[in-house]
Amino acid sequence: LSSTADLLTTISPCGYKPSAPSRSLTNYFYRSQMLDRGLLNNSPLPKRTFKCTDNVVTHLSRDPPLKRMSVDAAASLFNLPDLRPSLVDYLHRLQPDGFVTNIGGRRLGRVDSHLPFTHLEVWKKLRLQTKAYHFPHGLLPPVTVNAEPPSSNWPQGHIDSVILNMDSSQKWPMSGINGHVVADIVMIFRLVTPPPALAEAQPPERHVTDRFLSYVKRYDIITQSDINTGIRGQFPEPSSSLYTLKKGKRTSGEVIGDIVPLDQVRALVDINPRLGQVADRRLTKETSLAFCSEFYLNKYFDKELFYTLTLT
Repeated sequence: LSSTADLLTTISPCGYKPSAPSRSLTNYFYRSQMLDRGLLNNSPLPKRTFKCTDNVVTHLSRDPPLKRMSVDAAASLFNLPDLRPSLVDYLHRLQPDGFVTNIGGRRLGRVDSHLPFTHLEVWKKLRLQTKAYHFPHGLLPPVTVNAEPPSSNWPQGHIDSVILNMDSSQKWPMSGINGHVVADIVMIFRLVTPPPALAEAQPPERHVTDRFLSYVKRYDIITQSDINTGIRGQFPEPSSSLYTLKKGKRTSGEVIGDIVPLDQVRALVDINPRLGQVADRRLTKETSLAFCSEFYLNKYFDKELFYTLTLT
């Protein structure tokens, strides 16, 4: 054996034969490749399965569960009074490549601002598939990222937290948290029909209609002192070895929310409430994200996240 790759081909990861046949692993990377080559007929556009990077693929259902919702109706359903202003800001900040580099900043839009579109299609979840951290970077099982509106069972909405890329020069997972932020995905959507003025537009305006978008709420990493140098910065808490987070807020106290293209999502993560001496009686598994003020980024959520946050 002359290389690690040769060794891995001789190792059987399972020393027994299961009594029942195992389910085959869904390969969204292959489906994305087939779509890019035009080999899947009758597939809607934009493509519902697309590569975000070489090791991340996102998949959405063909038909959205919420069709032709007005912007204001969607804002009411998801309890997002700043949805319209955030869309205005998104249009204003668009880069030629459609990439968003910041969540937050001075709000330019208003609740009565005009938009060049009126309706949205809304999805309540997505499927995210990534590859293993270590060579040979095998496929991992897809995971579900929820973005459901408030309901009787989930009064604050059923939402999940993700890693978003904010710096295209930083490549997840090898970059670690550098160039990335943690955020809640609150809503997943796209425009229903490109307005004529935008359908013929060139970048960056064209990116409004040919990409899936998300409304996200940002978390900030609480600065800590490095145990070796004493320098303060974005370091894990020494006692827990976990990054501690707080909700990003504007000067008005409003939680920072903005629009980010869905293809900037890199990974599903788990954040846990950082409890103090007295617990808030409102905290439940359905409301902890809404009522807790500080959180831990749980690197023990899965081994891939552990490798990323520990080895980089």
